Amino acid sequence: RFLQNAFADDENTQFLNNVFDDSPAVRWLSDSSGRSYFGVHMWVATGSREEYEVSWGWFNEPGEFWNDGQFYAQFAWRGEASGRPMNLRFMGYIDSHYRNASNDRDYGGGISWDWEASDTVGLFVRGALAAADVNPVEYDVELGLILRSFSTRRPDDTIGAAFGIISINDVVVDAITTDHKERELVLELYYRVVLEGGGLQFTPFVMFVADPGAGLTPWQDNSLSLIGLRVFAQF
Repeated sequence: RFLQNAFADDENTQFLNNVFDDSPAVRWLSDSSGRSYFGVHMWVATGSREEYEVSWGWFNEPGEFWNDGQFYAQFAWRGEASGRPMNLRFMGYIDSHYRNASNDRDYGGGISWDWEASDTVGLFVRGALAAADVNPVEYDVELGLILRSFSTRRPDDTIGAAFGIISINDVVVDAITTDHKERELVLELYYRVVLEGGGLQFTPFVMFVADPGAGLTPWQDNSLSLIGLRVFAQF
């Protein structure tokens, strides 16, 4: 609901690596933990074409909803550049749910930009910063492009390429281990084949990760290469 991006926001049809889906500099409650969470999300849009939108939300686990939750606020602009659709979003947050050993709360923000540069090319940049010494990730930056409608025979197919950086917060991580890297680097390439009007999609992909987990995980090698296939079907 925040830091959305037209080309890097859905792991089912776009990039698979989570750095391109949910900025790790923000400790979202909707992670892989399986926890239940509850939220209130509100927004208001204005302008002749409702091109300006302000949104905000409060999220927490149901049993302690009003205590130590997460507050988000975002300003978004939707318009055109050279006659092509463009989106720009600025987001800030205060997180009282995750705290460090000193009981400090986290806070920070991010920016997301995407532009449909032509009928074929789409560009995006996104980044986020955790300003307090709470999150092991200090900041992340992602940039990439997509190519679509590049073939008259396969007008719905898409090629995507993206590069991401996850930088580690030394103050937080040194309390865990001093044997770690400064950052993790991610490169992902995919080709999405669309069939049945989008009802069936096959996406072979290649992913390269330098210093996975920045040395914080049990992974011992300096790099990780993945080749895979995603199958997505809508019923």
